Amino acid sequence: MFKRKKFTDAFLQISKEHIIYQQYINQLKDLIHDGTDAGNFDLLKKIVHNIKNDLLDHFQLEELVLFPAALLSLPSVAMADQILYLTREHGAFERDTETLIQIVNCQPEDNPDIPQQLIDFLKTYTDNLDKHARTEMEELFPKMDADKKCIAVIKDFIE
Repeated sequence: MFKRKKFTDAFLQISKEHIIYQQYINQLKDLIHDGTDAGNFDLLKKIVHNIKNDLLDHFQLEELVLFPAALLSLPSVAMADQILYLTREHGAFERDTETLIQIVNCQPEDNPDIPQQLIDFLKTYTDNLDKHARTEMEELFPKMDADKKCIAVIKDFIE
């Protein structure tokens, strides 16, 4: 779980999706722990489709609202570098998620096992997604939440 930070109410509303992603990450980690056991593939398929449905909207919110708010309110080269890095990671997660969707959709019905190669891919995927979410929640968002201009932009968005 994330280190607990005290966010303003407005920022809590806008950042709560990260808690949902932490739940997805934990579900995937449980599957990885269970390994290639038969029957896990249907659950994996459901989780991956849920992630895809939620992930693109989440990234769009960050890229169209949160990241511009950070750049406008806290302009610096370091902030621009961090936002650029996080945006690039979004693209990588979108590609990896599409890859997972293709893999789970192509798995033969008569083989419910999760291949070890896919388990290895999921380990990397979950570790990277967890690290990405932590960076936002523990480094970027506290800076933004401490800035009155950022909070004003966020309040305008959620109202």
